[in-house]
Amino acid sequence: MRPVTMWTCMTLLLVLVATSIGCAPTQDSGSSSEAQVQQQAGDSGMVTPEYDLSCAAHMTSSDPRYIPIEHFCNMIYGATDGRMNVKFYGAGMLGDQEETFDAVTTGDLAMGFSSPYSTYHEILNVKGLPFAGATPESADKLFYNGGVLDVILDHGWELTGCKSLATTENGWMAYATDAHPLVTPDDFSRLKVRVPTSDVYVKTFTKMCPDSLGEAIPWSEIYTSLERGVIDATCTYIGSYMSEKHYEVCHYYTDVNQMYNRDDIIMNLDLYDSLPGYLQETLKECAKTLEANCRFRYRAQASVIEEKLSAEGCEFTHLTPDQRKVFIDRVQPFEIYDELYSDLLEKYFPGQNMYERLVNEVKVAEGIS
Repeated sequence: MRPVTMWTCMTLLLVLVATSIGCAPTQDSGSSSEAQVQQQAGDSGMVTPEYDLSCAAHMTSSDPRYIPIEHFCNMIYGATDGRMNVKFYGAGMLGDQEETFDAVTTGDLAMGFSSPYSTYHEILNVKGLPFAGATPESADKLFYNGGVLDVILDHGWELTGCKSLATTENGWMAYATDAHPLVTPDDFSRLKVRVPTSDVYVKTFTKMCPDSLGEAIPWSEIYTSLERGVIDATCTYIGSYMSEKHYEVCHYYTDVNQMYNRDDIIMNLDLYDSLPGYLQETLKECAKTLEANCRFRYRAQASVIEEKLSAEGCEFTHLTPDQRKVFIDRVQPFEIYDELYSDLLEKYFPGQNMYERLVNEVKVAEGIS
C-alpha cells in the first residue's frame, strides 16, 4: 500500500468519524437543557466544561496509535457539547505506563494509556494467551465487542480500580535478531532472547524454543542490550520495531504471531461511575471510534513500515500457516490455557463456565476443530 493511499483512506475515515460522533449526546435526567448550555456559553459561544480532565500516554508521535488517541481526546469536547474536556499529554510527559496506571488508580489522573500487565492483577495475565487472535480476523472476534478476552480483560481492569474505555491495537508478537532469519523453532537455538517475565510468556517461550535462553530485560533497555550483545534477539511488534529503532540492531524480523498485543485507554473507575449516564454513553461512542481508528491505522502502517525498512536492508519473514503450526505444536497452547487459566477464571467468574467459553471461542476464531 502506498502512503498516499493510506492517508487518503485515513482522511475519509476521520471525516466519517467526525460526522457520526458530532451528534448531540443522548439526554437523560442528569443532563443540561439546550437553553442552559447556551446560557453557559455566553457571548463567546464556548462552554465551560463541567469536567476538565487529562489523559496521559507514553508513546511518541511515531507510534501508529498516537494520532488516534489524540483525536479521541479532542473529539470528547464536541461530542459532549463542551461539558467534558480532555487534555492529552503524550510522549511520556506524565510518566511511563506503570506510573500512568498508578496515577489513574489513585485518581491523580483521570485517564491514561497502559497495558493490562499481570503485575496489576493476576487475571490480566490472560492478555498473553499464546496463539489466540493470531490473525486480524480472529483478534477482532476475541478482543473486541464483547469477545471472550474483551470480557475477561475489561473485568480485570475493573478489579484494579480502572475502567477500560478503549482497546488500542499494538499488533502481533514477532521476533527480531541480527543473527539470521527465524523461520523454525530450531533457528532460536543458542540465542539469548529477551522475553517478558509473566508466567504465560515464560512457559510459552520455554516450550517453543527449549534450546534458547530467555532473558528478562526491561523494555527500555532492549536496544542497548541488543547493541552490546547482552541479548541476541527480542520479541517485538511492527510498530515498536520502527518507533523503538529495533531495526537498527536487528535486521531480521519474523511474524511468529505468538500473541495479540492489546493496550488500553483506562479511566479511574470511581470517576467513571460518578458520571451521568449520557456522558458514559458518549465516552463509549468516542471509544469505538478510537478502536476503529487504531486498528485501521496500525494495520495500514504495518505495510508502510515494512516497505520503508526493507529498503533500508531489513528482511521480513511472513510464516505460512504450516510454518506457524510448527511453533504452535511445540507450545501446545491449550495445555497452557488449562494450567494457567482454568482455576483462575472460575475464581473471578464463579459458576459462569468462563474457561469453557474461552476455549470454545478461541477454537472457533482460529478455525480449530
